[in-house]
Amino acid sequence: MSVWEDLSQFLETRLDEFLVDNPHLQLQVEAESLRQQEAEAKQQLAQVELEVARLQQQIVELARDIQKWNERAQKARGLGREDLTRSAQDRENELLQRGNQLWGQMKVLQEQQKQTQELYERTRQQRREIDRKIKAGDSTPPSARAPYTSSGPDKLDEEFKNWEIEQELERLRQRRS
Repeated sequence: MSVWEDLSQFLETRLDEFLVDNPHLQLQVEAESLRQQEAEAKQQLAQVELEVARLQQQIVELARDIQKWNERAQKARGLGREDLTRSAQDRENELLQRGNQLWGQMKVLQEQQKQTQELYERTRQQRREIDRKIKAGDSTPPSARAPYTSSGPDKLDEEFKNWEIEQELERLRQRRS
């Protein structure tokens, strides 16, 4: 491992230990993470909604064009202009195919919209639950935790191990320089 990987792993371990020792801070970190996820889901939901609305507008405009070409084909048929009738029907068919494609895209986006809405609601609910825990003080304060037993980790031993790791990291940094 490189010095940076060692340092990164060491810092992650220390942060995890710190958060375990301070559960109220861990709840705050979780709440902030959920706020970010909620904001991202909300932004993604807004983007999907805009895209669905754009596709719906395109479909409406396409339907008008289809109707226009259908009327033109009927008019040309009524006047005996088979060449124009075929051309108008071909155009109408092209527009129908394009409409089917847009309709399929819209259905996919609507499903994505539904899933994103569900994700947003779940994330929002989780954040609210954590916010309630934070306000209620559900986390167990360090003073209320059970003291270390003989079967548990020795705090002094842990402190020495951390100090030794710090010394080793410093030695590695100096060797790299």
